[in-house]
Amino acid sequence: MSPQLSLEEITAILLNEHQSTYSGSIPPKAFNKILYFAAKELEDENVTADIPYFWYMYGAEVKTANTGIRTISTGSGQRIRCDTGIEDIQASHGTIRKARKAVSRSLDKYYSNNLEGITDEMYEEAPYDVQRIYRELDTQIEVAADSNQATLFGDNNRKQIRRNLLLFVQAFPTADFPAYEDDLMIWYRVMRAELNDDDFNAEKIDRLATKFWRLFCLELASRENNGVSRDEIEVERNIFDIEAEKKTMRADLLERERTNARQNARNTETALKAGEAFIVPFLDIEVTG
Repeated sequence: MSPQLSLEEITAILLNEHQSTYSGSIPPKAFNKILYFAAKELEDENVTADIPYFWYMYGAEVKTANTGIRTISTGSGQRIRCDTGIEDIQASHGTIRKARKAVSRSLDKYYSNNLEGITDEMYEEAPYDVQRIYRELDTQIEVAADSNQATLFGDNNRKQIRRNLLLFVQAFPTADFPAYEDDLMIWYRVMRAELNDDDFNAEKIDRLATKFWRLFCLELASRENNGVSRDEIEVERNIFDIEAEKKTMRADLLERERTNARQNARNTETALKAGEAFIVPFLDIEVTG
């Protein structure tokens, strides 16, 4: 049975409801989250709708590639545009009325809880605990990168980052993703080395964290979705080949660990030579009776 309402039709109703109730426009960051909850509200209203989504780096994302839905830039910022208008919907008046009630509740949820609150609620339904932990880790790294906030927490917030990093590793679903265990441990060692470096750089930590999380989430998206194929995810995320992308990121992490190992070896050699330079003069002293 084909859906009663398409993604474009749901979006048209959503934009129309928003315009009639709220000022401004729906921020693109909020759009995915509002539609995610709209799917559940529509189900409660017994409205069959097609809202394809997949779990990715920062929550559930709706697949909009190759549809009439897109993000455009305006003088006042970005906004969502949909080629389908409310007048184009062919569904019955009863179906449209129930759909309006559903998306209105989803909009109210967003405006009552704001972006942060609705994101928190979304993450309560995330497939894995490690997703919620990564969100906390990402927040701690952001704090470290913000010099003003980092000053409040002291030591560039490294203590909190270390704590959440360890929690992340402990919660990682290696049983479900055994092929990622080696990547996880390489990444963990690289992250620890950066956190222990006297020249701590929060932006570098951020790039490293994002790299591994993206590597994992490309596979997460392919498994945790409501009918979105790998090919469709590639189009949505503008990736030519998911596996090739993973291979590149794995190589980057491995090279980073090798670089650290070479540096440690040089540091050890330098320390040994320094120690020898200190001891040798004493060994050269002739001991006489």
